[in-house]
Amino acid sequence: MNQRFYILTASNNGNLLTLGGAEFQATISGPAYITSNSVDGQDGTYFIDFLATRSGEYVARVFQLPQDIGGSPASFAVLPGPSFPANTLVSLQDGQVVTAGLAFSFTAQARDEYGNARGEGGDGVEIAFRHASGGSVQVSVLDFANGTYAVVFSVTVSGSYSLSVRLGSQDIGGSPASFAVLPGPSFPANTLVSLQDGQVVTAGLAFSFTAQARDEYGNARGEGGDGVEIAFRHASGGSVQVSGLDLQTGEYSFSALLTASGTYT
Repeated sequence: MNQRFYILTASNNGNLLTLGGAEFQATISGPAYITSNSVDGQDGTYFIDFLATRSGEYVARVFQLPQDIGGSPASFAVLPGPSFPANTLVSLQDGQVVTAGLAFSFTAQARDEYGNARGEGGDGVEIAFRHASGGSVQVSVLDFANGTYAVVFSVTVSGSYSLSVRLGSQDIGGSPASFAVLPGPSFPANTLVSLQDGQVVTAGLAFSFTAQARDEYGNARGEGGDGVEIAFRHASGGSVQVSGLDLQTGEYSFSALLTASGTYT
């Protein structure tokens, strides 16, 4: 938006002039440097229009060569304009990876049409996560009342998500963005074997089964290295240790052969 200031001219004895014909120049310095010439109102008044797209503190000099007019130089401030969704960005990067169950945070900085950071809140920022399976979660946003908004959130279901950030009714720049939630560390109580309780096998015949590592929230792990150990203990007291194959996918494959009949745990 153009800004404008006016010049009133007066005679040497202080009487306001009612005729035009003078020329004035202005230089405006600050975050940007602007020059402008006056427009004659033909009634002793003049105005100077200028457009400052960068917010901050400025100093204006208005002069009629070779000297400044009365009141020049003068200082003034240019404030950011209204929040502009396309220029408002979040700190969460597209494709970012986080861990299930661990809190993560990001911020959104409101900016105006020219990219100036806003200095006040109240924009009504709305943020929602949507899982690839279709479920969505609306989260609360903390307004710091300085143009910055923050979200602290944790997700317990692993998978691919999209992040939607809207200002008013419009997506901000970079929204929607995608991010991935990886399973957390393996959690023994949730790691199960495919061998069923009470299953029957035949002595001398090899049988196989698998174990799938899962995290605290039941998410299947996608990598190996857990050091899974399996042993069969006979009711009489003897035990058989079974080594397995780490498939490096969170799944472990085992093959066993028991020669003594009876009940095992």
